[in-house]
Amino acid sequence: MTSLAAGSRLGPYEILSALGAGGMGEVYRARDARLKRDVAVKILPSAFAESAERLRRFEQEAQAASALNHPNILAIYDLGTHKGAPYIVSELLEGETLRSRLSGGAFTPRRAIGHALQIAQGLAAAHEKGIVHRDLKPENIFVTNDGRVKILDFGLARVTQPEGTNASATNLPTVAPGTDAGTVLGTLGYMSPEQVRGRPADARSDIFSFGAILYEMLSGRRAFHGDTAADTISAILTKEPPDLSETNRKIPESLDRIVRHCLEKSPEARFHSASDIAFDLEAVSGASLTAAAQSTPARGRRAWLPLMAIAALLAAVGIGMLLGSRVRSSPQPPRQLRSTLLLPERVAFSCSALSPDGSRLAISGISAEGRRGLWVRPLESPEAKFLAGSENAVLPFWSPNGRSIGFFANSKLMRIEASGGPPIPLADVTGVGAAWGPNGVILYSDPSGPIYRLQDSGGKAVAVTELDASRHETSHRYPQFLPDGRHFLYEALNLKGSPRDEANRVRVASLDSKEDRAVMRAYSRTVYAQGHLLYSRSGDVFGPLMAQPFDPKRLETRGEPLTVAERVGIFGEYYLYANLTASETGVLVYDSEQLLSQFVWLDRAGRQIGEFGDPAVVGGPRISPDGQRVAYALYEASGSSQIWIGDLVRGVQTRLTKTVALQDNPVWSPDGSRIAFQTNRTHQGDIYVIAASGSGQEEPLYQSPGQSYPEDWSPDGRFIGYNANEATGQRIPSISILPLPGEHKPTVLVGGGPTTDIFGDSRFSPDGKWVAYDSEESGRPEVYVTSFPGREATLQVSSAGGVLPNWRRDGKELFYVTPDGRLMSVAVERGPKLAFGTPKLLFRIPNASMIGAASPYDVAPDGERFLVRVPVVHGSSWPLNLVLNWTSGLKKEK
Repeated sequence: MTSLAAGSRLGPYEILSALGAGGMGEVYRARDARLKRDVAVKILPSAFAESAERLRRFEQEAQAASALNHPNILAIYDLGTHKGAPYIVSELLEGETLRSRLSGGAFTPRRAIGHALQIAQGLAAAHEKGIVHRDLKPENIFVTNDGRVKILDFGLARVTQPEGTNASATNLPTVAPGTDAGTVLGTLGYMSPEQVRGRPADARSDIFSFGAILYEMLSGRRAFHGDTAADTISAILTKEPPDLSETNRKIPESLDRIVRHCLEKSPEARFHSASDIAFDLEAVSGASLTAAAQSTPARGRRAWLPLMAIAALLAAVGIGMLLGSRVRSSPQPPRQLRSTLLLPERVAFSCSALSPDGSRLAISGISAEGRRGLWVRPLESPEAKFLAGSENAVLPFWSPNGRSIGFFANSKLMRIEASGGPPIPLADVTGVGAAWGPNGVILYSDPSGPIYRLQDSGGKAVAVTELDASRHETSHRYPQFLPDGRHFLYEALNLKGSPRDEANRVRVASLDSKEDRAVMRAYSRTVYAQGHLLYSRSGDVFGPLMAQPFDPKRLETRGEPLTVAERVGIFGEYYLYANLTASETGVLVYDSEQLLSQFVWLDRAGRQIGEFGDPAVVGGPRISPDGQRVAYALYEASGSSQIWIGDLVRGVQTRLTKTVALQDNPVWSPDGSRIAFQTNRTHQGDIYVIAASGSGQEEPLYQSPGQSYPEDWSPDGRFIGYNANEATGQRIPSISILPLPGEHKPTVLVGGGPTTDIFGDSRFSPDGKWVAYDSEESGRPEVYVTSFPGREATLQVSSAGGVLPNWRRDGKELFYVTPDGRLMSVAVERGPKLAFGTPKLLFRIPNASMIGAASPYDVAPDGERFLVRVPVVHGSSWPLNLVLNWTSGLKKEK
């Protein structure tokens, strides 16, 4: 079989690069021209086609494997032949095999159980359809960069075996070729006793292999191995692996029993199904990981309670409910119980939502590796599962039956099954709050528009509220249904004013009438639960958590607000979003911490070579043209943010702006003397300018209802490029150009139509003749370059998704970020016509949450260093506050 060169084609697939080769064939990265996606193509040896019967079996097995639709099994897209050799087309994965991960030694019980549970679930799905792997081993298990486990080569091991049933065990496909005495065997040690005897293998054989893999994850060594093939076979047939306690005393007996049960010599004595394994792993996970949680170090200035306290609280609630049902004469209300809920390790928290029954928490966060999305965690278990397909998700909300979760990601409203599965897009919107009511109705809000109604199956959205100019309303946000399923609360805001504007009101409206009236003043996002409205009274980044009694039938408040907690976290990205969630079952979860970021210097290999400033809540950075200074936004406890300038040589930092408002997106003038920035002091986002020295006044350059975010200043100083989202009640985003001389009348460069979805940054080329930008006009975010000032030519730069372009100062290189956070470099050839090279990976940015926000990186003038904003994610788990029966013991405000 001849290796394929880049650019060659297999039908509709264009080969991009080789990914690897082995006894099972060669694997290539390819581009599917029809569906415009990258795929993996595995070409099997041409010997398969020499036997018609073997080729028929291969096609049958591949077709069966392609029918498997499970998040833990590699998806098969297509199969065909190339010069007599059959090939398989599958999804393209980013990450590494389990074998590579095992090179670092034994896993923690938490990590091993997490991987094992996904493998067991994938096996169960395949076995249910009658498909057996027969060659399960660490090389055939892939762990993606976001922690998903994928089983590879399902159904193919059977057809790779030699014809006949009496083949020597040492020649089976799992034996590494050319193995001599004195060499530890490769993958023979994962075969079941019946396989090495040459007998038929069924699902129980996969269970044996699974046990050997779980043993290795927990111990760091193989369950069965020897110096020769005979020694390894003898160990599989007659010996038991050493006790796990010899290598890791923290492994509980219950987990050891699962491994031993999988590794029984007789198939009849093993687990009956992979589903049984998954069930036992889920049952043992809480007990297995409690000890690890108890040893978690304290974070910040508090020592958090161990996870066992959560189980104790839930048990106490259950006992209380039992006693309440038996002792009718006792009028005592249930006691309020407080504890701490720990999130997955090294995951920084953004926001969360409790399921309607209060049993599960959907968590939006960012992992230390830069993956942003949703995790789902049952309250009674310490294990949280990442939902594949929820990348970049924020503001989650549950369906009434708790089976599905809605969220916003990549400028879309989406839904996904809580148990996992592909996400379903419902609407194009960068939302600020949504609620799922009965009869399949979803209410959602647009940043600068009313509340919309949409069926959970998709379709046309219809406005159910109307902005009232007489009340100075510019945005309706955070809808939520009341218990009757007809009335809903929302927040009517005046975004031209400050977060504490007197015009901001919580209002109540109806789906089936024009009823709409004010309820109370809005201080922060308000949550209804158990006859109360929960909110932060101060409107600061940290303020007291209050509960205002509210009658959902009379639709009016009662009495005075009561204090629930002294401190709840708020962030301003979604206009004073109070980090709290509550259910009608009496469960309350809120955050009193804050995500900090740090500016660090990385070289072209992604190695940290320095840092600037201290951890804080910051936005930016933007490096000055001479490379000596950096401008950034610093968010304050009051809810405001200011533009600061840092001296990169001396380390001195100076506050530039003074107005109490949100200021962000600083942009340097080409001579470094001025800075343009965005502020909400008049509208949601106006463009102002100030001298970089701090002298003089902050002056407006462009003011307009809606959002205007400056992104770059042209090299000749004549133009500012900005991202515009006008407040017209309909999203009409664009990349626009603001001329500085004269009347400052802007023109649209890209976008401006209701179906165009532009997000991210745009940048002028160093010679001012081109503008790089990102757009979803092809159906996914890609980086483009268009000529300036006229758009005579437009070129696509990225090849597999891209956002946030940035030029090297000499114009010889263009950088951008892939949607999953990889920083790419593209060589630029200048001349009569602009030309771009093949994108090359530099490194993965530690924070992949930048989509839809200001760029988290900037490039030094020499192109050799990058100043990157990264989240400060501690090794311990992020703590949330958990309160059961939270309405008991409420206190009046002091």
